[in-house]
Amino acid sequence: SGGGRLLANAATVFERAIGCDLVYCPGATASNTGDYIAKQGVPPSKFDLFWPEMLRHVPDNSVNFFYSFIAFQHMDSVDTVTEYLRQIQRLSRERNMSRIFCGRSDSQGPHVREASGDGTFDVTFKCSPDWFVSNVRLLGGDVIRIDHTPPKRVWDPRSVSVSGQFMVDFRFQK
Repeated sequence: SGGGRLLANAATVFERAIGCDLVYCPGATASNTGDYIAKQGVPPSKFDLFWPEMLRHVPDNSVNFFYSFIAFQHMDSVDTVTEYLRQIQRLSRERNMSRIFCGRSDSQGPHVREASGDGTFDVTFKCSPDWFVSNVRLLGGDVIRIDHTPPKRVWDPRSVSVSGQFMVDFRFQK
C-alpha cells in the first residue's frame, strides 16, 4: 500500500479499497498505515489493509480494479510475482482491468537483485515486458496495452546505472 498513499486516494474514488503490503515487515503495522489514512480524512469503512497471507480471505471474483505502481519492483522472487498474478486472476471480477508497473530489464528473463547493507527489505525485481506479458497470458489474461517508459539515469547523471519501467494493462476473462 506504499504507506497508505495510494490506498488513501483509491478509497476516495472507489466504494471500498483494499491495500496489500508485499511482506510482513516488523515495525510496519496495518495500524500505522491505517492511522496515516485516517489523517487523510478517509473513514475506516472505506478501506481494508492486508498482509499477503490474508488475501486468501478475500472472495473470488470480488475486485474491480488492480493497480500497482512500484510494488512489483520490490518482489523477492519469480514465484512471488507469479503468486500475485494468480491472486489478481482469482480475485478479478469479469472484464476488470489491472494496471501494473514493473522494473524493466533488457534481458529476456527476469532477475532479482537483493540490496546489500543494513538488512532492510529492499529487493529489485526486473524483467522484460515480453516475460511479464507471457506470464499474464499463461494465466489467461488479455493484454490491453503496454507502455515502455524510457530508461533514465539514476541518482547521478554520470552514473552507468539506469532505471526504467514498463506498464501493462490487462484483464482476465471469466
